[in-house]
Amino acid sequence: MKIHELLEEMTRYQHKVEVYLMLEEALSEFVPSDTGGGTASLTAEGCATPVVSQDSFADVIFEVFTLKEQAKAGLAALQNIEVDYEKSEEEEENE
Repeated sequence: MKIHELLEEMTRYQHKVEVYLMLEEALSEFVPSDTGGGTASLTAEGCATPVVSQDSFADVIFEVFTLKEQAKAGLAALQNIEVDYEKSEEEEENE
């Protein structure tokens, strides 16, 4: 893998992690915590029970957490990869 490809992939994973963190934070507004949060609610039109349950939010938060951890693992794997450094045309001519 070339250095620019590696940096692009690492950036992609870093951005994913940040989005997952933002989603976790936003979703946590709907789930009660030890500090008394979780007062927001969400309704789903056309459902038999229109108010979305806290269990549903907890399930989605867990799924987002899992995706975040996968992205972190992908980033860690990239940080350990060997890179093929690109030589400039001038360097190649001098060999």
